Amino acid sequence: MTKTIMINQLAQDSQTEGTSFTTLYNIVEPQFKSIADRYLMRNNLTGFNFEIADYISAIGQAVWEAIRDYDITKGDFMPRAVLFARKRMKDTTDYNLASKRFDKSKQVISFDLLFEAEEFDLEDKDAQINETAKLVSEFVANDKDGMVIKILTSTSDTKLRKSAFIQYFGKYEATERKRVQRVRERLQAHLNTSGVFI
Repeated sequence: MTKTIMINQLAQDSQTEGTSFTTLYNIVEPQFKSIADRYLMRNNLTGFNFEIADYISAIGQAVWEAIRDYDITKGDFMPRAVLFARKRMKDTTDYNLASKRFDKSKQVISFDLLFEAEEFDLEDKDAQINETAKLVSEFVANDKDGMVIKILTSTSDTKLRKSAFIQYFGKYEATERKRVQRVRERLQAHLNTSGVFI
C-alpha cells in the first residue's frame, strides 16, 4: 500500500473513527511547515515576521475540515487538504495584515503578482471577492482611467495588454505609458489608505 493510498483510507476512516484521525494527523503533520512555506513564498509574504505557528495551526484545522465530506472515490486527500489549508492560511494572512502586525516598509504583494494572480477576477461578481479585489473594483468604478486597471488585470500577456491600450487610448506611446503609470500610482495610494501596502 502506497503512502497516498494509506492517507486516503485513513481520511475516509477518520469520518467515523477518532483513532484513524490521530494516525492520519501524525503522518501528514511533518508536511505542514513545507505547505506553509510554499504558501508564504507563492504569495510574496516571506519578508514578513508572521508567526509560522499560526499557519501550521491553520493547516491542522484545514485537515480536519477536509475530512468532512471527503469521498475516496473522487480523488486523493492531500491535494484536497492543501486547498482547504490555502483558504485557512489566507484568513490568517488577512487577520495579520488587518491587525497591522507587519513591517509596512516591506511590500505585501507586487503589482505584477496582483495583476497576474489566477484567483483575481474583477469580472466574476459571484466569486467571494477578497478585500483587495473589492478595493480595486471600487477604484476601477470611480477613477477616470479605471479601464487601465481592468486591462492590467485582464491578462499578463504584454502584447495583449499593448493592443488593448492602443484600442483604449488610440495609440500607446510615451504619453499613454505615463498615464498608465499615474493610474497605477493612484491605485497604490487608494490601497495604501485602506491598509493594503503595494
